[in-house]
Amino acid sequence: MKPSLVKRAFKPLGIKLAALGLRPRSPGIFTVELAPGYLGWLGLNKAVFDDTVEINPVVGVRNEELEKLVTQFAGVDQPFLQPSVASPLGYLLPGNSYVTFQFGAADDYDVRADEIVTLIRDYGLPFMRAHQELPALCHRIRTAYHGPANQQAYRLACGYYLQRRVPEARAVIVDGLTRFGGGQGPAAKDFRSFARRFLEGTSR
Repeated sequence: MKPSLVKRAFKPLGIKLAALGLRPRSPGIFTVELAPGYLGWLGLNKAVFDDTVEINPVVGVRNEELEKLVTQFAGVDQPFLQPSVASPLGYLLPGNSYVTFQFGAADDYDVRADEIVTLIRDYGLPFMRAHQELPALCHRIRTAYHGPANQQAYRLACGYYLQRRVPEARAVIVDGLTRFGGGQGPAAKDFRSFARRFLEGTSR
């Protein structure tokens, strides 16, 4: 990776994202407070090819209470500030397709950053605001989750539980045991551990 190219791309992006209220939390991760307990989340995935930096923005929402429950029932800390639901920015645009943005060596990086941040403002922020309540967040997790299916089950069950929809929450985990809990691989073992803690913790 060529650090100078990445820095050139991220410097104007960081300045322009700050104007939208998105602040850096860790390398490539930005958040904005939406409502108590809700963070708008932006991840800037990057790759470098020869003299081009390619960026794939991912837009999401993090419910702090939901993620605390996921961590509690998983029995391990989350490796980074994860969103509860997220989507590549391209799928929120009118074309509804995977989109990346290139910063070439001869490009005006300020102009390219403007293009990305304008799309985040016009499509990413409305997506965040549309999912700052649990019913809408859980509907998105259930119907359009971008990520591993076992992680989808963790978050959907915890979201239902927070809404006091306990039978539905437990049904998600019981179904998940059939789908993901078989075998001796790490993912299956993790799901069984999560399920045991969840079912015990929600039986009262």
